Amino acid sequence: MIDGDDRELTLTGDDDGPVELVYRLVAETTFDRFAIPNVVETPGNVTFFKSVVVSGSAEGPDTGFEVLAEFELETHGPDETVTEIEPDTLVPVRWIKVSLEGGINIEQGDEGRTNLQFTEIIGNGTQATSDLTDAFSGVWDFRLTERLDVKGSPLELRQTGATITGCLDTIVINGSVNGRIARATGVDVAQDDRPSAFIFVVDEDETIQAVWSENGRVFGARTAVVDPDVTSSPCSETPPEPQYCGIAVYVNFAFNSAEILPESAQVLSDLYDGLVADGVTSVIVEGHTSTEGSEAYNLDLSERRAQAVVADLVARGFDAAGISAVGKGESEPLLSPDDDESSRSLNRRVEIVCG
Repeated sequence: MIDGDDRELTLTGDDDGPVELVYRLVAETTFDRFAIPNVVETPGNVTFFKSVVVSGSAEGPDTGFEVLAEFELETHGPDETVTEIEPDTLVPVRWIKVSLEGGINIEQGDEGRTNLQFTEIIGNGTQATSDLTDAFSGVWDFRLTERLDVKGSPLELRQTGATITGCLDTIVINGSVNGRIARATGVDVAQDDRPSAFIFVVDEDETIQAVWSENGRVFGARTAVVDPDVTSSPCSETPPEPQYCGIAVYVNFAFNSAEILPESAQVLSDLYDGLVADGVTSVIVEGHTSTEGSEAYNLDLSERRAQAVVADLVARGFDAAGISAVGKGESEPLLSPDDDESSRSLNRRVEIVCG
């Protein structure tokens, strides 16, 4: 319901009362918009949820909730793609609770037997900046989140500033840390450099949650579990060095903007220091976007973002004569199709072409 994929989900059952789902946010967020896409009716004993209540709490997952928005849905007409909801209350929250109840079209006699569908709860707003974590260093057992009792594979990460390197078995990992979130790419050196993509998130107790896509497959949820039997990985003896040329670097920008957000200052500082240390004097910064919006708009946005990175590196001391920017737009995605938010966030990147 919150992964950016607006295909229908179906819930079945005879229970009375609402279906409630609670989501933890990475930082305090003040929402100024909610939206529900693709409110459609499906033939047969199926209908879309009707009543939606979105509540928020700054205290915890079980207490302190107040209603942010409450509304009833109607089936979209032929020209409608989304129902827009303006929140009634603007307060910073760390947990969101979505309550769903009833159906738009429940036929008489089908009460309690109708399949209920929902697509996506979209929230936009302003999120507080998280301090840069230093928790992405260690060795863990990388397990399926829904099967934490089953052993996984050894994961090792090493964090220097806002840069992480490491490995998952024979997959070599490089990535960037913004606040409490790391986005990374990987290549399996034992499988003809088969690609992987990762998003890691550090909880307050420094537990690392993740999603992982291998070779373009659907993202799966993983948890990095501290295990006394897992103390090393295939890269423990020869850890990979940070790479800056030819890899994806993740810089956070304001929404639909080339403004670099404060949490990415360390990412760009690491990039500058790494290029200088490697003796790089000629660089092209390539900007890449996800596929939302038009191709023309994305091409322009990617070029403006690449230019912003160039300006930052020049301000830090890189020779302006040796660096330039180019926009690639959505033409070279790492993950395709990017029909979920994990894929989109990994496609929004800059790549550093050296020499």
